[in-house]
Amino acid sequence: GHPAYPSAEMILSTFREIHPHCEVAGEVLAEISDLVCALTAQQRAQWASLHADDWWWVMQSQGPHHYSTRDEISSQVRRLERVLSCLGGPPSLVTIARSMDMYMPEEAADVAEWEVLLMVRRLWPQEGISMPPKRMEDCADHHIEQLLRGVTFFPTSRPLPGQAPGPLLPRPWPLQTPPRRSGASEAVSKCVKPSAPPPPMRP
Repeated sequence: GHPAYPSAEMILSTFREIHPHCEVAGEVLAEISDLVCALTAQQRAQWASLHADDWWWVMQSQGPHHYSTRDEISSQVRRLERVLSCLGGPPSLVTIARSMDMYMPEEAADVAEWEVLLMVRRLWPQEGISMPPKRMEDCADHHIEQLLRGVTFFPTSRPLPGQAPGPLLPRPWPLQTPPRRSGASEAVSKCVKPSAPPPPMRP
């Protein structure tokens, strides 16, 4: 139990519990003290929930410095959609790469992936398939089936140490409310639930 609002001297004492000969400049200790004392209750709860392995990720300089909201991500996808709409025709292949290895929080990755899939289908709809909605909130389960049609997931990143590479699956549906049911296959309905098995992927 360390104090919630530590002084610079208290922080140095904590550091020396880890390394007895630790020396830190006084102005740096003062800045750390100011930072810790200014944490909100929510931020303190987030830090308290971290496990030992989490700290390695937190201390990496290339980690995220801004956690985008769902509305911010959706807005950026709309901007990208305006750019891609200027292309002369549909591309032969679309590659979507995930950057989740500490760079993007999982919740943001869920929103970004489904928003991009929606954008691709809006820009270049497949023959015989209706135009998908502009908002995820308006999606039904048959839209999910259409979004995943022709999508193949390839795992390309190396697994964490001690873990074997697993199959790459669709990200969980990012909204608390799943898409409304409209008669699509049961497998497609399950794919939007984080705890359910994934649907079969089509080549």
